[in-house]
Amino acid sequence: MVNKICTVVPKQMDTVRDSPNLEETARGPAVQQGAVSASASSNQSSESQPGEPRDEVEAQPEAREGPPTKKAKWRPRTANQLVTGTYVITGVDTATGAPTAPREVAQKFSNNRGCIVRDHVPITVKEWKAVPMNEKEALLEQLFNIFVVPEEHKKAVARHAGIVMANALKNWRYQVNKDCVKKGKEPFDKWPKITPEQWREFKEQKTSEEFLAKSRNLTELREKNKYPHHLGSGGYPRAVEEWERQDAALRSQGKPVPFEDIEEPRAKHWLRGHTRSDPVTGAPIFPNEELQEVSVRLVPSLPTVIISFAVICSNMRTVITCIDETRRYN
Repeated sequence: MVNKICTVVPKQMDTVRDSPNLEETARGPAVQQGAVSASASSNQSSESQPGEPRDEVEAQPEAREGPPTKKAKWRPRTANQLVTGTYVITGVDTATGAPTAPREVAQKFSNNRGCIVRDHVPITVKEWKAVPMNEKEALLEQLFNIFVVPEEHKKAVARHAGIVMANALKNWRYQVNKDCVKKGKEPFDKWPKITPEQWREFKEQKTSEEFLAKSRNLTELREKNKYPHHLGSGGYPRAVEEWERQDAALRSQGKPVPFEDIEEPRAKHWLRGHTRSDPVTGAPIFPNEELQEVSVRLVPSLPTVIISFAVICSNMRTVITCIDETRRYN
């Protein structure tokens, strides 16, 4: 059986599809004007009676048919579904093994690792290392049947996929506990692969004294973090691409680019991943004073804005890396 290779259609094709009919355009405005005149003449002859004067009628805006449209009702996000077909990955980050190009395919790759975990790993498995090695290899094989990876990068991508699958299992268990166990709801509509037996066992795990004590300790540890990031599941590779587009837009508008004075990429990316930018001025916005102090030590003349906002926990190893970079600049 030959798999169909899915390719990304260039954006220029959208312009061709949305453009007017080429044949109509070639006929020019004269033909279109003649059609309008003929239509208007036909309407007047059908509406006017012989001998009656024709009053000059002003053009009225076209009436909208049907009831007025309403704003679409917000619906909760559903779980990602496993894609079909075959997708070719052409770019890989050699440092992490994460696919980077084409961007649309890299996004599908990121989403489908979690789909494969939810489809084949029971919700009752507490951690990734408890999954047998032969099952892990089967999951990777299924992933590579969908996404074609260059042979020289396959080992790095497999290692990266294993790490992300471990996080996907942890995040899935967290989400089911948050949305269902704590709220007294059942998960079968959103996650139909969960069986009633698995659901009973999972509830027992999440309501045990051992788990509750561990959860309290982790909550206290998370509150001590001074440098939360907002990278999401895509991490730095996806964020750097977005920052480059944002920087190009700011330069075209004559606005300052955040942290442009920092030459070291790791320090610049770390600050971008832990701050946000003012949409009007482009100035960086810091969640707390501790992070602002780190940035001032890197760039003493940096204009700053302090605004508190909700953020997620960051990896403490990244914080240590930033501190080392700060010392080097001092």
